[in-house]
Amino acid sequence: MFNQKWKNYKFDELFDFEGSYSASREELGDEGVAYLHYGDMHTSNKNYVDVDKDFDKLPKYKVKGEPKFLLNDGDLVFVDASEDYPGTCKTFLVKNKTKKQFVAGLHTLIAKPKLKVVSDEFRKYLTEIPSVRKQIYKLVQGYKVYGINRENLKLINVELPEFKISEKIAEILDTWARAVELQEQKVEKLKEKKKALMQKLLIPKTGWLKLPLKEIMDFYNGYTFKSETYCDGCDGKYKVITIANVKNGEMVIDKNTSTIDELPENIRDFQILSKGDILISMTGNVGRVCKVDEDDCLLNQRVGKIVVKKNFSSDFVYYALQTYDFIEKMMIFAQGAAQDNMSVKDVNRYKCWIPKEIAEQKKIANILLSLDKKIILNKNLLNQYYQQQKALMQKLLTGEIRVNG
Repeated sequence: MFNQKWKNYKFDELFDFEGSYSASREELGDEGVAYLHYGDMHTSNKNYVDVDKDFDKLPKYKVKGEPKFLLNDGDLVFVDASEDYPGTCKTFLVKNKTKKQFVAGLHTLIAKPKLKVVSDEFRKYLTEIPSVRKQIYKLVQGYKVYGINRENLKLINVELPEFKISEKIAEILDTWARAVELQEQKVEKLKEKKKALMQKLLIPKTGWLKLPLKEIMDFYNGYTFKSETYCDGCDGKYKVITIANVKNGEMVIDKNTSTIDELPENIRDFQILSKGDILISMTGNVGRVCKVDEDDCLLNQRVGKIVVKKNFSSDFVYYALQTYDFIEKMMIFAQGAAQDNMSVKDVNRYKCWIPKEIAEQKKIANILLSLDKKIILNKNLLNQYYQQQKALMQKLLTGEIRVNG
């Protein structure tokens, strides 16, 4: 419940909504007016763009004539389309103290403040207010892509605190956002360190063998699940692992992961996964490998399972399959009209450099395993920060936690 001192406004009272440019990614370059692309908004974890700091990094667009719809300091840019509800109406605050020429592009709506009832920094959290988010979800339209227009945005109601209180709330939330950002950077640095270390450790040395993978491992195909067996709107006992779950070096389970309650009668034992199993994507972004890190997972079609033979280190082979050389070769091997597909034959014929002695294989793998443990530890800490930030944000943005200005 909102604090009684908070005041109700319509977005139409708070903002003038303007248009934007419709340049495609192909039309952007290194010269012209700084350009905010909606795709960059979707992929960013931030809720603002600092033109002064990021001007050189931003794509540029050669505007014909004098630019219109320029973005000023304090403006908001809304994404008006997304493939999921959370992405709809993602908002960026524009920081542009030096008044650089800056425009927004396709699938964005520009909101220019009419009333300065809250601070600029608070304004970037408007669409995180639960009641606002709920209204957006009711207003979006579409089937596979969800969208909202400026006329619908004008109808949204929002409860806002006094200006000084909004400043304090934003200050608290920004402190948490900075902590999350620093932890994200720490995780990325560890990932970069792992890449560099892999490149150094996995370079072939004297005495190493170059063997086709068919001599190192066995390959198993996934089960062909029928979509009608998936649990509808509920969490089934078993998670069906598809190519979407297989990232390079990471298995990602999210709300889009399909589940079933019962095992198919004719499923094979090798298609019931265990922690530590190595998986590989066979379609789309081919050649990505990960390890299973959750219980009750099942192997779907177009995902392969790799079982390393006993006289080789499973962990060493796992890291060897994460190298750029392997991924590049799989992409070359892959064929398909609509999307890339690779076969078991493609995987088996790849020749892998590997130390002759299993002791050396294990020694190298253990170094990388140690670094992976640090990455996992820091990612878990990052997830804790996310959850704590989300809980605090909800309480502060609803007035449940009172803040003195």
